[in-house]
Amino acid sequence: MELIDTKKLLEGYKLKDGDSVIIDSDSLSIIKYFHGLKKINLIADDNFIFEALEIAGFLRERQVEISVNNFPPSYEPKLVRHKKLEFPITRSKGKGLTWKVSGVDFLPGDFVLGKDFPVSDERTGILGYLVNKKAVVIFDKSNGDYIEGKIVGKLDGDEEYLVRPNKWLTDLVVFKVTFKKDKAIVDKKLVFCRPLGSVFLPLNRRDIYNVLLKLKIRSSGYPVECYDYKNSWS
Repeated sequence: MELIDTKKLLEGYKLKDGDSVIIDSDSLSIIKYFHGLKKINLIADDNFIFEALEIAGFLRERQVEISVNNFPPSYEPKLVRHKKLEFPITRSKGKGLTWKVSGVDFLPGDFVLGKDFPVSDERTGILGYLVNKKAVVIFDKSNGDYIEGKIVGKLDGDEEYLVRPNKWLTDLVVFKVTFKKDKAIVDKKLVFCRPLGSVFLPLNRRDIYNVLLKLKIRSSGYPVECYDYKNSWS
């Protein structure tokens, strides 16, 4: 199987459905080469996990079937809200592909993403506003069977989980995390089986319950195929 890298894309290679692409560049602008595809395999370079998760999440939420590092392919069901949510939050320009939400009105407010919340990611910023949390984890590196993320902001110390909503704030991916010094460490399958982006909010069980109630949101878990992948989940 031929692997297409960034250099080949820049040289004019036209991607086809089912191709395998190595994400080995820190430029998110390569997303333009994926336009019009229905299915693609992404191979994440260990040092470009941020970019791989952003590209995978962006495409999955546009109903492109994505496999990351040979994990089972999937796409994110388009569960759109029929009534817009309103928040007194001031948005700012985000640098990620998956950082913006859909179906939200941002009203003038004192809570500023990127200032009162450590990053401009709207998804985790809204959740942080709801439960008064101001720390995030940004995944950026792979190490064997694990993905490592840097912690931005200060943890309260009782966080056990990482969460990230889809772009419509209708579903929430939740998984357990291990914190070691300034790093967050999770099993690869927890991130690659349902990629929604690179930035996650650290929460405890009570916080998750409050988010689910306040947003009237669900947490549907992972695609069925992922639960049987490489034996059982840890």
